[in-house]
Amino acid sequence: MTPFKRIYEDLKRMGASIDIHDPLFEDEEIFGTQTTTLENAVTNSDCIIIGSPHSEFKKLDFNILSKSCHKPAAL
Repeated sequence: MTPFKRIYEDLKRMGASIDIHDPLFEDEEIFGTQTTTLENAVTNSDCIIIGSPHSEFKKLDFNILSKSCHKPAAL
């Protein structure tokens, strides 16, 4: 089991609304949640959790990413 599943389950139990983006699982469900685009997943987010070391995530410009989030946002 991925360590992220426990984080996901804890956040859901606390009432969080969660969007998931995973470039390896586009248009699929992960933990019962339909995956979405990176843009949709981060837009108006309060918190972003990167749960895997995919090369796409390693190349992210966090300054650009933060412009889509609520202020302040946690990463």
